Amino acid sequence: MKNPVKYQKIVAHAAVLAGLSILQACGGGSGSSENPSNLSSSDNPGGVATYAGVQTSYLGTITGLGSIVVNGVRFETTSATVMDSDELYGLVEYSSPLALGMTVALHGSADEAQSLGSASKIRLLGGVRGTVSAFVSGQAMTIGGQTVTLNASTLYADATGQSFTPQAGSYVNVYGVMQADNSFLATRVVSVSATNFSFDAAWRGQSSAPVSAVSGITLSLSTGPSSFSVCPVVSCTLEPAGADLTGLHAVRVLALDDSQRSGSSLIATKIQVLDATQVLNWAGGASGQTKIKGVATTDGTQWAIGGVPVLSNGASWTPGKFYEVRGALTNGVLSVTRSEQEGQESYRSITAGGSTSHYSNELFGSVSNLQGNTMTVQGTTVDVSQAYFERGSLVTLTNGAYVEIKGVMTGGVLLASKVDSKTSTVAGQGTRFEVYGMVSNWSASGFSLASGNTVYNAVLGSQTRIDQEHGQLANGRFFEVKGYMSGADFVALKMEVKSAGGHRAY
Repeated sequence: MKNPVKYQKIVAHAAVLAGLSILQACGGGSGSSENPSNLSSSDNPGGVATYAGVQTSYLGTITGLGSIVVNGVRFETTSATVMDSDELYGLVEYSSPLALGMTVALHGSADEAQSLGSASKIRLLGGVRGTVSAFVSGQAMTIGGQTVTLNASTLYADATGQSFTPQAGSYVNVYGVMQADNSFLATRVVSVSATNFSFDAAWRGQSSAPVSAVSGITLSLSTGPSSFSVCPVVSCTLEPAGADLTGLHAVRVLALDDSQRSGSSLIATKIQVLDATQVLNWAGGASGQTKIKGVATTDGTQWAIGGVPVLSNGASWTPGKFYEVRGALTNGVLSVTRSEQEGQESYRSITAGGSTSHYSNELFGSVSNLQGNTMTVQGTTVDVSQAYFERGSLVTLTNGAYVEIKGVMTGGVLLASKVDSKTSTVAGQGTRFEVYGMVSNWSASGFSLASGNTVYNAVLGSQTRIDQEHGQLANGRFFEVKGYMSGADFVALKMEVKSAGGHRAY
């Protein structure tokens, strides 16, 4: 958890901003019908009344927002330290929004009975980065000589979060998962500027040669159809320091730019070891309940899922297939208590209107831009034309209403299969969510929070807490805010300054 001293109530900021109204303790903001003071459940994920979380570590793709959803559990992130993908074992924190399709390793607590959790540490796992030289929609693209696989679930976003189509010459940052054949399947492709990064080029693959030192070494990197010789004549930084590369390991290789690659030779600067046993190794060691998704492999003696050695306890696997497994991780070995074979899109069944539907993505938040059968939730366009409404209906739905939506992302739009329009009579209990946005119009009672094309009228209360670890309160700063809707107002309970000058697309 972050240093609790970093969280302070509004009353602690008596002299907050030159040229702006002073923030002070107050009740619910103007126009708000509720006061968030003395909320016993305000620290529980989702604002639920009770929470029985146990220590846990998860490794997977972000499939939902409003917190983040990883492996079917919704994790609150406002108290989490998020490590940047290029420095995931170091001290550089990531200060932009976590997004659908990103891959993460996280540590915290989870109450699986409620599918809720609270993350304390998150590592953002990077993928392939560079200039696209070839693109075939829905099939593959080539970046820095590496073939990246695409499918119908791959998400595409530009610097504003809008959907885009890559083409030859596009500079992109790609998140994804390794496949059994060492190819890299993209889950999120972001159009970015190379100025955002210290390393303009990156590759993902599997090492296939023993390495015990990183000074003038030759690392054979298999990326599926092709392979590279990495660091053949120069020194590379190894992360984490001292990692043993004997045998086969998932690795990410970073270089200053693509000019460092010549044919099958790559002069890299850094090698990151991304085995699950490394990325899930937090201070004090990896332990507790763990859930991971990955490809099953075996050397004939030892099975591994996603690179993590596992004890089957009666479970059986097929090499090359994709599984989700859960169990206790002790000394780097997962003792499996539950195992499920997964499709690449990780569908889960729900009961909707008496029939069975399927979904792979979830959104938690408020409705905006409601027009006909479409709306915006968490910056994502949602089509509810085929959705089952568990509570409420499209006719009664209004902008500002809290919703929980399940569906499938297709072409940048969430095709909803189920909509639950929840209400709460106890200050947002069970209807709280998190949102990223830019602040403006600070006053003693509230502020405006712009998130994508949605602007929230946010109000402050006596229990509002602000983390200023990454910068001081100011208009134009980028925040992550936890709160709930009260009429047309968003009541802020917890706020974290993410960066001093806005955020960048990653």
